[in-house]
Amino acid sequence: MLVILLLIPIGLWLATNPARYGGAAFMVLWAGALIWPVLSLSWHTPRLGQLKMALFFVFSAALSLLTAAILLLSKKFANEFADERRHRPKYKIYLWRGLLVAIIAAMILATFNDIMHLASN
Repeated sequence: MLVILLLIPIGLWLATNPARYGGAAFMVLWAGALIWPVLSLSWHTPRLGQLKMALFFVFSAALSLLTAAILLLSKKFANEFADERRHRPKYKIYLWRGLLVAIIAAMILATFNDIMHLASN
């Protein structure tokens, strides 16, 4: 979870479309995960602490949905993002490729580790 939260701003800084769309999808899912505890509260006798936490969750979910809407639906953001992609320096392209290779290598190593643990059991 923390890795995803770090990869989204890095991907946006590198001007990658997977970070833009993946970040928006993650924020929509995160907003849904924040709203679920509010809906499952016992509203018969709410306590002040529960109301404060519910307000915090609703506010955080609203900010996540607003950010996702900006990432997906804002025409101005889309134009500026496309312009940034066209004029990004070479080192950002190399950083993106290196990040992609590192993610794939981590997935392969994790899969190999799981296979080894399954084989030894």
